[in-house]
Amino acid sequence: MAVSIRGESEYRLERSRQSRWLAPVVFRHADRLLVQSPLMARELLRAFARRSGDPSEDELRAKLRIVPNGIDVEPAGCVPAERSAVLFVGRLTATKGVDVLIDAMRECPGESLVIVGDGPERARLEARAQALSNVTFAGAASRADVDQYFARAKMLVLPSFHEGQPNVVMEAMARGVPVVACAVGGIPDLIRDGETGLLLQPGDAAGTAAAIRRLAGDRELCRRLSDAAREDVRRYDWTAVIAALEQELVECRLTSPSSRDRSR
Repeated sequence: MAVSIRGESEYRLERSRQSRWLAPVVFRHADRLLVQSPLMARELLRAFARRSGDPSEDELRAKLRIVPNGIDVEPAGCVPAERSAVLFVGRLTATKGVDVLIDAMRECPGESLVIVGDGPERARLEARAQALSNVTFAGAASRADVDQYFARAKMLVLPSFHEGQPNVVMEAMARGVPVVACAVGGIPDLIRDGETGLLLQPGDAAGTAAAIRRLAGDRELCRRLSDAAREDVRRYDWTAVIAALEQELVECRLTSPSSRDRSR
């Protein structure tokens, strides 16, 4: 059995009673544990090193494999547009930190934010942004519409408190949209701060505002980050990712105890 670990909440045992009870059982019985980035693998092992019991850190290390998310590194073409908006794309939940981004926009009156997505926090966030004329809620959007928002974005900001390896960051990189994101989950494995994007600490509205103003005022920095990110994100092309995933699944099937039993 292969288990895909999609985010920090699945191994941050101190944050969730559900993970505290279920994760050790699931991880113990898995033949493979697939994580999205090297950083997530290290954090998972560190989380289990701090506890006693089964499974051990060594047992988990033997099962861990890194298989990242994949994207189309040559995205479908979009209608050219003036890049004028700060963009957020994602589900509107508390862990996405959109309230921090809204607070940052109070310090960026010359910039406009478009929030693409829906979710349980939308009403609360709209109330928080009610006095701001530079924040627009676009609601849920189709894939084609999201492509058009990317075409008009001068930057993507992802102020999350928790993440796995967010596709939206890789999609922005592939489209040449500079990224500002929090250094959580697998994001630091996607973005090298100051080279392929800008990294922040979660919950830092002032730092988020400063990063937005910095990118908005420095066209050369945007170009440099965009060019480097476009090249770097090629390693996540679907062709390579699918091949790696297939290899892990085949090896898992051939080496699992249940498969050996069936072959007798």
